[in-house]
Amino acid sequence: MVSLSNSISKGLLHIPELREMLEIVVYPREPELLNEIRLITQNHPRCLMETAPEAGQLIALLLKLTNAKKTIEIGVFTGYSLVLIALTVPDDGKTSASKFYTTKIGLICIRDGIANFKKANIKHKINFIQSSALSALDELFSENDNRGSFDFSFIDVDKVSYQKYHERMLELVNVGGIIVYDNTLLFGTSSMPLKCVKETMKTNRQHIIEFNKLLASDTHVQISQVPVGDGITICWRL
Repeated sequence: MVSLSNSISKGLLHIPELREMLEIVVYPREPELLNEIRLITQNHPRCLMETAPEAGQLIALLLKLTNAKKTIEIGVFTGYSLVLIALTVPDDGKTSASKFYTTKIGLICIRDGIANFKKANIKHKINFIQSSALSALDELFSENDNRGSFDFSFIDVDKVSYQKYHERMLELVNVGGIIVYDNTLLFGTSSMPLKCVKETMKTNRQHIIEFNKLLASDTHVQISQVPVGDGITICWRL
């Protein structure tokens, strides 16, 4: 188990006393392979892109509460959330996952992600689509039986296209299904004055603000903004 002194500060739990809660309620229930992926990912130059373990714990609970079998994940880094979903759904469940990165780092992440879910003996549960996210969704759309057939989706990709992903999720996820969006608080910048935001964060901040407003007014979903990890928004498809 990683010590707090060596732990990467991921998400909103920046106060040491609060981060101790991870040691008490999150890490003890984290499957061994997820623990391994998390520790390895901490050495990655873009480690903050990985799903926060406390957010992962909530996602696993949502999957079990809804008895989700057919799931979709848009955006795969080193495989933490992908492996978590595949471990959680029943043995006859299936998750479709798309990788959207095209950089050299992205290709390394694809390799690591594939290695991780092979090691977990969950390959039979995963339909891994190595392409851009929108292309992957178009591929799924081409098969009519996919429309309205997914029980759960997790979106953690480029923030500029969140609205486009949402439009497609409304078509793919069934009524009563769950859609989860990551980074909807974006390190707290979504509620900060613009002058307090780092220049590198300003573009994504604006996209997230606009997306949050979209979700707040969307009558197709009931939402809950949850301040875990980097902020996730849970949408119940109505």
